[in-house]
Amino acid sequence: MRAFLLLTAAAVAATLAPSRAGAQEVGRSPLELVEYWNGVYDAAYRRYEAAAAEFRVLEENWNRLIDERLQQVESNPARAERILGEILSLSTERTIAQGQVRVETEEWEQVGDSFIGALDNYLEILNNTIRGTPLGDSLDESISLYNFWHERLEEVERQLAPNLLLVLEPMPEVVARDDDTAEDLERKATLLENRALRDSAGVVEIEEKIATDRRRLERDRSTADLSARIRRFGDMTIPVVPTTEGGPEIVGDTTAADRTQTPEQRIELMEAYRDEMIARVELLLERARELRAEAARRRM
Repeated sequence: MRAFLLLTAAAVAATLAPSRAGAQEVGRSPLELVEYWNGVYDAAYRRYEAAAAEFRVLEENWNRLIDERLQQVESNPARAERILGEILSLSTERTIAQGQVRVETEEWEQVGDSFIGALDNYLEILNNTIRGTPLGDSLDESISLYNFWHERLEEVERQLAPNLLLVLEPMPEVVARDDDTAEDLERKATLLENRALRDSAGVVEIEEKIATDRRRLERDRSTADLSARIRRFGDMTIPVVPTTEGGPEIVGDTTAADRTQTPEQRIELMEAYRDEMIARVELLLERARELRAEAARRRM
């Protein structure tokens, strides 16, 4: 059952997920690709910040005018009417600015996704290079690059800060009623099956995040261990990549994973949440089967 759910959700997620094909541009080395996306990301982030700042100013002025009008409605109706005109005029500008924030946010997030993909790929290559280089050879440049771009990866993920709440949504209140027709029950079953499919896609997303955290943790440990070995030989004094700060930031309520936890703790939280989601999906499908069985009975 679980394998079927994951395969089905994976197929759905593949059709909906943004493509990273742009991060695999032909003719660029992995480092050139990272540097390219670094510049594109910075530009997109600046545009987003500028749009957000402009909207905040308009929003503050809009709220101020609304408060002022409420204070003037009874004491100075003429003034309140003039303020209303200002509010209506500002509302159009505010709506346009709000739309621009949405556009820039979407662009920033898409570029960030490509940048993270390029960074992850390059760090994997650097890690393989570091592990495959004999101890007698200099690894100063490779480890310096690894540390620099590892920190950049964490910075970008902090900025994007995916809002992933590790809390299940309430179960939908879908039950068979005495006055339900067979068609009504079939529609309710379909509703539950669609919810199960959506939650299954969430399971795939969590599985991907767990795999990413595990891979990064193993990679950082490998690089840090080798760096420590080299330092013991007195070859260099490059700072070692920390092994307790890797992985994406996940924010939410008190049950959400955050950066104050170790990667191991975040993985445990996400695994527990994944298991709860899988149990929820199985329950939704079981209820859907019961509704379809009841629909068949009422047709007799």
